Amino acid sequence: MATLLSTEKALKYARSAESQQDWETAFDLYQGVLSQFPKNRRAQAGLKGLKSKAVKSLLQDAKDAQAKQIWSKSQAHLALAFRMAPEVPEIGTALAHLHLQNGAPSEALETVETLLSNRPDLDEAQLIRGIALRDLGRFQEAKRVFEDMPETADSLTNLAILARATGDQDTEYDLTQKAVKLAPQSPTVHWNFANAQTYEAGNLHVSQMLELVDAYAPNDTNAAPLRMALFKAFDDLGDSNVAFSHLKEAKRLAQSATPYDFKKDALRYALGKNIFANSQLPAPTDALGGPIFVTGLPRSGTTLVERIVSQDPRTTACGELSVVERAASGLLQRFIDREISAITPQILQDLRSEILEGMEKHAPTGQIIIDKMPLNFRWIGYICAALPEARIIHLNRDPMAVAWSLYRHLFAGLENGFSNSMEDIARFMVLHRELMTFWKGVCPAQVLDINYADLIANPKDTTQRMAEFTGLTWSEDWLHPETANSHALTASAAQVRKPIYQGSDEGWRRYEAQLAPLKQMLISTGLLSPQ
Repeated sequence: MATLLSTEKALKYARSAESQQDWETAFDLYQGVLSQFPKNRRAQAGLKGLKSKAVKSLLQDAKDAQAKQIWSKSQAHLALAFRMAPEVPEIGTALAHLHLQNGAPSEALETVETLLSNRPDLDEAQLIRGIALRDLGRFQEAKRVFEDMPETADSLTNLAILARATGDQDTEYDLTQKAVKLAPQSPTVHWNFANAQTYEAGNLHVSQMLELVDAYAPNDTNAAPLRMALFKAFDDLGDSNVAFSHLKEAKRLAQSATPYDFKKDALRYALGKNIFANSQLPAPTDALGGPIFVTGLPRSGTTLVERIVSQDPRTTACGELSVVERAASGLLQRFIDREISAITPQILQDLRSEILEGMEKHAPTGQIIIDKMPLNFRWIGYICAALPEARIIHLNRDPMAVAWSLYRHLFAGLENGFSNSMEDIARFMVLHRELMTFWKGVCPAQVLDINYADLIANPKDTTQRMAEFTGLTWSEDWLHPETANSHALTASAAQVRKPIYQGSDEGWRRYEAQLAPLKQMLISTGLLSPQ
């Protein structure tokens, strides 16, 4: 038991820490005293006063960090505020949303379950819980959460996403149609409904959306999903000029809402290359059975390859995980902050532990994990250094097909912000090319390049190469990815449920006139040959 003197010292140090705005130290000290002496009035008063100041300050700090896109700092401030005031639901839901945005569904789930232990009726927390369960691959649990919620546009939309992930298009259509009736002013709800159908002449939803979009101010970024829905509608109807006008406007609004910083990406890629140019990587292991990473530019065929490889029963397809992104970017930030200057064996061991522990949350014990986060190409050196047993399948695809597919989709999150501008798409594709050239020089034995065109034209030979490289067992099932049981939550959900087919690389030609500037950019960078 603490002595009176140790209690006096703890309170003194708590007040000193508080005066220096060291909120966490002050909080822990007051809590420490109260854990031993729950009725200590000075500790009670000190804690109450601390919370009234600290929580307000922490929320402002979190807001400021978020405005600067410093997500780790924003998360740390919110987490401490939530520790201090778990009874305030707005803090917990904000923290959980940030966890989801940063690709940490297990942390989001833990946060909302703390909230729900006190407020089981909190619908927003239930909604986040369902999304976190879905992102963890626990689809049946997620479905039960959404079904038990009041029937709102949000709950119906999330049920529709699950239906799409399993290929149940009829249910997806019915749910998104109900959502539109419940929230007819929501651009996102209309976008989801648009993606659940194929438009034909006379579809009344088109006129409904045109009437709604006219009510938005020209620079209102909230209209971006509605513009995307109209692009989808007129694309289905074969009116390429009107369709492209809505797409161009959607991308302009999206770019305004989430500006892309090309220099930031270029700088961190250059720093990563410098780190690994001067580092000795462990030799790759001959023993296979480690994680399999499917990478490449987004829209290059990573979802298709994931479904092919997942036909081996020893694998678990986990979709697009953010585990490597968080671990590797955290390590890179330590170099940027000059906390470390070289990769040591201990740093690699810590990186390995962080990645493996994060991935284990997404698959049963003993299963080979498949992570198909395309942008993991940025972290290939980090993966190879930490996981010598890992194997990386890297996809290459026709540059115009990829660039058009990037431009015609509206991606969530900041990591794909480059896709909102033709110029940024071209510049990012150059970064990708240069970085992959570097990585293949650093760890060639762990990277297998696959050309999407070869996969489509010669599926048997190409999939057998993938099986040999990964140590998996090839079967005829590898030629039929449409039969895979894995869920697809990405924009490729509909396409990957079809048999392997040719012709998808030519879709951009419907918009060849409108895409002439993009084509010229790719030619000028050497990504595309003049024709």
